[in-house]
Amino acid sequence: MSGQLILVTGVTGFIAGHVANQLLAAGYRVRGTTRGDKAKQLTETIKVPGLEFVRVDDVATDDLSEALKGVYAIAHVASPLPGRTDTDDTLNSAIDGTVHVLKEATKAGIKKLVITSSFGALLD
Repeated sequence: MSGQLILVTGVTGFIAGHVANQLLAAGYRVRGTTRGDKAKQLTETIKVPGLEFVRVDDVATDDLSEALKGVYAIAHVASPLPGRTDTDDTLNSAIDGTVHVLKEATKAGIKKLVITSSFGALLD
């Protein structure tokens, strides 16, 4: 058990939730990002040792400095769901979010990142 803190973006999503569970099972602590008031609601209702939640409304534009405090590594899993906006907006949002996470991680001195993608990256 390392006990190191890993930031998992989009932790309430299907894949990110599984990533968080696997990290917790391996002995890591997990800080998961969620949008809106979900972070407060989840903090009040989900009591899993080593799991915490932080509000990040827009991974592409929000200041992530607080979310990244004490973080050893990032699993960037958050991504917009295809079909909610047109293809260009979906792809641009995913790209902007990933670039922003990379920039914020660099500023915070975090050197370990895992970036996932989705089938939406294959849209033409």
